[in-house]
Amino acid sequence: MGFLRNIGLAILAISGLIFVALFGRLPVFRKTPIGFAHRTIWIYIPNGIASLDRHLFGGRFFQIWNRLGSYILHDNHPLILIFFVSLLLGGEYLFIPTAWSRISTVHRFLIPVAVLPPYLLLYACVVTKSFITPENHARELHRYPYDRLLFHAGHDCSTCRFPKPARSKHCSICKACVSRHDHHCVWLMNCVGLHNYQYFLSLLVSVSALLIYGSYLGHELLIQTLDELDPSRLRSITQWSSIDNWMTFFNIWALAIAADIRIGFVYLLAVMCIPLALAFLAYHTYLVWAGMTTNESAKWDDLKDDIADGCVFRSTKKEIYGDSPVPAGLRDDHPTWPMTSDQIILVTDGQPPADGFMLSSRSNYIVQQEGQRGPIDPRWRCVRSLREVDNIYDLGFWDNLREALRLRFNSRKSAVSLFTFPTPSRGALLPFKMGDRSGTESKPKCTPAELMLKVILAGTLSHYETRGMIDDKRLDHMLSAGKQILYRTHQESEVRHNLGLSPDIWQGLSAVLTKAIPVLESQSFAWKSPPTANYDHSSSNLIAYNYFSLVKDIERLNDLCTIARNLLATTKKAQNLAAEKGFDQRILALVDTCVRVTARGFDGETNARNEERWQKVVNLYKRLLITCLQFLHNFIMHNEQRKMVLWLDLFGYHSTGDSNIIQPKEPLDHANSQPEGVAPVVKTGDRIVNPPIRALYDQTAEDLLLETISNFPREPATIKEEAAMLLLANIKDHMEKLLGRDLTAIQEMGKDPEQVKEIRAALTAILGAKVDGWSDLQDRAKELPPALPEDEPPRKKAIVTIDRSATAGFPRICWADLPDLSEYVGLASGDAPVTEEDTSMPRSAQSAAETLQEAKDELMARLQETSQIAGDGDPDYDGADAGVGDDDARSLEAVAEGSIEEEEEEDDDEDEDDYRGRPGDQQRGLLTDVPLVLGPAEIEALPMIIQAGIVDSFGLKGGERSGPRNMQALRCHILLTQETGRNLLRELLIFIAAWDLPDDELYFKMMVQIMEAVLKNGLMSHAYSDFGQPKDIISPAQAVVIKILTHIFRAKYSPASVTGSAQSANPTKSPGPLSRVDILTVRYIFTIFRGNIIPETCALIYLQGQIRAGRALPEDFPLNLWDMERVYEGVYQFLEFFAVLTENNDWKNLLVEWEIVYDLVTLIKELEASIPKGNLSSLSAGGSRSTPTREMATGPVSVERPYDPSDPDPADAGACSAGSGAESPPITEDPSEFEWRNLKKLVVLVLSSLVWKCPDVQNQIRRYGGVEAILSCTNFDAHNPYIKEHAVMCLKFLLEGNKENQKLVEELEAREVVKDNNGLLERSGYEAMIDQAGKLALRQKE
Repeated sequence: MGFLRNIGLAILAISGLIFVALFGRLPVFRKTPIGFAHRTIWIYIPNGIASLDRHLFGGRFFQIWNRLGSYILHDNHPLILIFFVSLLLGGEYLFIPTAWSRISTVHRFLIPVAVLPPYLLLYACVVTKSFITPENHARELHRYPYDRLLFHAGHDCSTCRFPKPARSKHCSICKACVSRHDHHCVWLMNCVGLHNYQYFLSLLVSVSALLIYGSYLGHELLIQTLDELDPSRLRSITQWSSIDNWMTFFNIWALAIAADIRIGFVYLLAVMCIPLALAFLAYHTYLVWAGMTTNESAKWDDLKDDIADGCVFRSTKKEIYGDSPVPAGLRDDHPTWPMTSDQIILVTDGQPPADGFMLSSRSNYIVQQEGQRGPIDPRWRCVRSLREVDNIYDLGFWDNLREALRLRFNSRKSAVSLFTFPTPSRGALLPFKMGDRSGTESKPKCTPAELMLKVILAGTLSHYETRGMIDDKRLDHMLSAGKQILYRTHQESEVRHNLGLSPDIWQGLSAVLTKAIPVLESQSFAWKSPPTANYDHSSSNLIAYNYFSLVKDIERLNDLCTIARNLLATTKKAQNLAAEKGFDQRILALVDTCVRVTARGFDGETNARNEERWQKVVNLYKRLLITCLQFLHNFIMHNEQRKMVLWLDLFGYHSTGDSNIIQPKEPLDHANSQPEGVAPVVKTGDRIVNPPIRALYDQTAEDLLLETISNFPREPATIKEEAAMLLLANIKDHMEKLLGRDLTAIQEMGKDPEQVKEIRAALTAILGAKVDGWSDLQDRAKELPPALPEDEPPRKKAIVTIDRSATAGFPRICWADLPDLSEYVGLASGDAPVTEEDTSMPRSAQSAAETLQEAKDELMARLQETSQIAGDGDPDYDGADAGVGDDDARSLEAVAEGSIEEEEEEDDDEDEDDYRGRPGDQQRGLLTDVPLVLGPAEIEALPMIIQAGIVDSFGLKGGERSGPRNMQALRCHILLTQETGRNLLRELLIFIAAWDLPDDELYFKMMVQIMEAVLKNGLMSHAYSDFGQPKDIISPAQAVVIKILTHIFRAKYSPASVTGSAQSANPTKSPGPLSRVDILTVRYIFTIFRGNIIPETCALIYLQGQIRAGRALPEDFPLNLWDMERVYEGVYQFLEFFAVLTENNDWKNLLVEWEIVYDLVTLIKELEASIPKGNLSSLSAGGSRSTPTREMATGPVSVERPYDPSDPDPADAGACSAGSGAESPPITEDPSEFEWRNLKKLVVLVLSSLVWKCPDVQNQIRRYGGVEAILSCTNFDAHNPYIKEHAVMCLKFLLEGNKENQKLVEELEAREVVKDNNGLLERSGYEAMIDQAGKLALRQKE
């Protein structure tokens, strides 16, 4: 029993100590024992400890204590908040499960009602801020009047550097000024102020109610426990009326608590805390009754002390000023506050005010003229009590409560008789709602800049609606005026703010682009303009013909788009207004136009003047495209709703067919669930997934097309429709040409069974050529499960969708599948535990050796098959001319032209500039071709858009990685699951290789952040897989992915080796522990390296050796030089990646466990056996070859794009591709003689890093025959400079402390000496020889 009593006393003591420590400084306790105890805790005891510490430890202990205390008391830390929540959770965890079976149904209903509100209100208190910022400062200045007693006008906050509003205070912990500051609450880790005071009061009420209800319930349960122990005797003792001995009473209750320890402990804790909670509530109830805050109570207490000292005097404005005008600083001219006062309060040094005094405008103190003190002014009376002082913030208890809860007041009140002076009208003094602006505020008038811009927009709209209505002179004036507005929006924030918040401006901009885009297209696309002799149905000639009007129109639109871009640098409201008026959709349409123009080459007749004009217009279109991308970036910054909408616009499917397939439901974000204008609301929903058709790959393409031709165009809802839509998008123009009818007529033909045969024949003729993506769709169909029974209901899949019907003018739904982020939460979280399975390697060295042999056998067998059919005149796809890059992604348009009829080639060329014939934007993506158009200095806005959408804390005020609705992660998944998103990301990666961008380039850094977001979300393996190409061992995009991974892992796990001043400034930073997502990514990369890269690369090297040995012909080599350079670049990036990993011991141990030594030794043995070493004579010649080296990278690496819209035939591309920086290698070099420069040296470097002080690696190298391979690298090799020195160092590490390896080397025998033809030894008259002991020796040459 004594133990329980001690616990109760301890809880009581702790509660009392907390109350004294936190609230003993309040003025109400200043001259009480509680105030003395507070000073003892915070002043007397620390001073005593400090004095003792100075004598004993020289002040070191107190210095540490001060730092700790400063953190606890003056930093905004969550320790006390965590303690408070832990008390709530812990008590409820102990109480509710134990009591649940013993309570009635009523209490089971009441418990959740009592438990949940404190958590909700606590959350509201913590997240709701009352900070005063430059944006809301003007409103806060007019929220409360200055009472000229506690708060005076003219005082600036020294930290925030703006005038302090009345009733505000700067919080040094929150580092912000707080409106209606009450106090900084350590329990909430936040200041209690204007916006969260109502939540704070409600929290006190709910916690008090919870404690009282818990105490009552605990008391009843303990009574039950006593009844179970001894109902007859113990129950009577617990009644207050039958108390004979207090000691017996407490002992009996202690017995009940001991018998039911969980209920008893929580009951005891609740009883002890009830006084604390009620004291809080009572104190704040008193503050509400008195019309003041905790901060103001301290000021009132100071005034009370001054009153007690006789230093406070009062008078009235009527007495002081009579009928004279009242100074502005004393007027009660606040238009909304319902309380005024005629009183004037002065604070002196104890002497009554005398004639001639001066009243300070910034305080209550007076200045008396020196040496001229006159008689006492009788108008001032000494204040004897606080009751004589008016508090204009005290409206009466109920109105005070309404004001605290931010409700309406009853009426305007007066503290004392009001002095009559000119004031705003009575209507301005009516009751108002807190936070609302004054009722007298009217809509701001149109500013000169807004009026000017409206005039410009109206004139520009008329120009595009009716060409020629406005003459050129006035158009030039409007263009000049537009540039003035552009300059002002760039320089003046007020102009940006006014224009950005004007709905009329955004409506005008949208209207102009709506009319301007068709005009631009009619001047730029031959297929949209009637043919004439002026441009001969060539888009390039048409552009040159319309050169002068296009230059002015594009410049005019570029200025307007730049203004729109600048206007978005204001607030979210401007972004939302732009969306409400549909301006973002007009920008996307303008981007499409710009890309279609700039991505095409010059297709007109050879004419220097036309080509020059065309190039100038294309450059202007590029400028306009850059401005549009910058607008899109500004459009989504700090705006989650706009980001998700743009993501669906860019990467989602656009459905126009049966709406029953797409079923939108509830909004994704309920806070933005109200549609505004034409801006859509992002919603979640379902789409019907038809039963999968397993037999898809058995159907003909004609069958699929005929099934869906009746409602084309329509975006796919199933894989079956996806196949048909892909085919239709490729061949629509050819169908119209062959059948001589448009698509509508063809659809009518499809309704007649006899005419269907004609359609099928045309389709068969067109489909004789290869169709991009068809084989991939067939492979995907084979992986589908068998078809479901017909009577089984269709399955549904979650989607995220927006309705674009308002802007499209017809039913249009943009949607994408909603990824299940729960599968990736555990992987993406930084603290996810690493399991043994994560670090296991599924592919062993033995299986890798088998894979290598299979690759060699398959390659040789393929060569034999090729040689057998070589005379048939049907060349193999991979056996194309070595000098021309194969493009397996050529559009069907170019291929089908040759498959139908060669005589039609000239006519078909006229349709080449019809961009519609390509796979549509749905398959390719609106922004995918932008990297093919712009250069490194122009493209920065595009990766910044992707950054803003998927990179955590980029463009956000605080990170967003939390819960299943993490928007950044959601968009990252959508980007990689949608084909359009993957296409864009692939091109952005290839851009790095095409321009050979260095690591310190801004574009490269942005792509590192993007791919790091992909890595954090656990999607790097999916990205690497999706970026592959069937004919490539390593595609260019995959090589760049590995390069970026190398950069990320070097910065993360080897910070001392990161180059650059920013990183090297802190070389002592230690690498962090290995995360689970990184381990799984590296395991996947290593699996690819072992199972694909090494076998296929070694097979190619082996074939090179067979060709050199005469067992195969050079023309049998399956790859051209482009392909070999891509393989080389990829393998080199893999080796550099593993080289970086070996710099970290944890990664090194993991690689050793996976036996990477086998793969490295296998590669070096194949290189040694099949690739001859370069001699000194070939060193200079080899340096000029096109094979890239790491020491001297003079130009971009060779990249063959999977799809180049600038020319339908890559073979004719030459060097004219706009925006391409890749250089073609010499076509005369034989790919079978590829030298793999520096590859062997890099392998030796990686082995050296692995084997250093690692006996396991020493043994692995010996077991896989690597000792002899490394020894063979000690010979000079011009293809691998300094490999001899690296090999010697590797041998040193290999033999160090390893008897078996040393013995192996000792037993090696010298077989021959390399001849030193005309070398130093020969010129000196000596030669090398092997003596009788088998050792190397020198002898004089005979």
